[in-house]
Amino acid sequence: MHRPKRLPKYVKAYVDRHGKARYYTRCPGLPAVALPGVPWSPEFMSAHAAATDTAKKPPIGASKIVAKSIGDLTTRYLADRAFARLAPDTQRGYRRLVAWLQNEHGHRLVPEMRRRHVDALLNTWRDRPSDHNRLLTLLRQLLAMAVRLDWIETNPVQEFKKEEIEGAYRRWTEAEIAKFESHWTVGTKQRLAFDLLIHTGQRSRDVRLMGRHNIVDGRIVIRQSKTGKEMKPPITPELRASLDTVPDGQLLFIVTARGKPYGGSAFSVFVKEAADAAGLPADCTAHGLRKSTTCRLAEAGCSAPEIMSITGHSLKEAQRYIDEVDRARLATAAMKRVGASLGEKREQKVSNSGDG
Repeated sequence: MHRPKRLPKYVKAYVDRHGKARYYTRCPGLPAVALPGVPWSPEFMSAHAAATDTAKKPPIGASKIVAKSIGDLTTRYLADRAFARLAPDTQRGYRRLVAWLQNEHGHRLVPEMRRRHVDALLNTWRDRPSDHNRLLTLLRQLLAMAVRLDWIETNPVQEFKKEEIEGAYRRWTEAEIAKFESHWTVGTKQRLAFDLLIHTGQRSRDVRLMGRHNIVDGRIVIRQSKTGKEMKPPITPELRASLDTVPDGQLLFIVTARGKPYGGSAFSVFVKEAADAAGLPADCTAHGLRKSTTCRLAEAGCSAPEIMSITGHSLKEAQRYIDEVDRARLATAAMKRVGASLGEKREQKVSNSGDG
């Protein structure tokens, strides 16, 4: 008789009012955290590992924490319910920066922090814009907590702005998309990865873990690892054709030669190598396809909320794509009007010349 596999440590289950099984982890001394997917799946275990990480590891230098110091504040932050509600990937990124803050500046007193101190912290990461922006967001949250604790009166981070990140990834052109589709036909794993990226508009970290369990009523239903938002992009005819080629019994849509899920960087490398084999430029990346999808939506006249419903972008980001497309469209229209105006003037000049 087959015995069902036991749930991972700290995991509890219940059935909601719709009759669907739900799972959560509750570590001693920590709030409960809802877990996505099904037990033992890659998505489930990744979230479980992030939720239990704090319980397994004591705070850095916990025995030497100085009251009202950065070490004290960051320790409180990691134990706060607001942090527990963040997406697992976001938690991992913040934990790395918290560890750096604790090791390098944990002894410094928060009430003595001034604007120049914040500027010095941010300058440490100036050559890495993504980490600089993540640190800025983390500092905003940390010092907002310090205000609530009455350690400081005002948050000295509010006046700082994020670094502009231009050119990190670019959208694929329609010609490049057509070239990839011509090289990798439906039925290849490379084409399946491409179709999942371009037709769902999701990040590669989420696409690599998509499987049959994500198909619900003709949609790909997935909770984004970065934002925690549940997205439900419909399965297009093109994507359906690729999904129909997935072998029966294979849980995830895309697996390695050993039948295992791809790691985050490994999947991006796989897509990059497929683009290289198709003769595409070196900057054609997996994330660039997400940008292509978003631009396609904007060019089709979709509103910001409609774009958000597919990609999960914030309203501000979705509007930025629309504005970018509108600028290009208006510039083209403007130059056409200039051309038409110049043509009319030339015709008028020729006409006047003939009358003379």
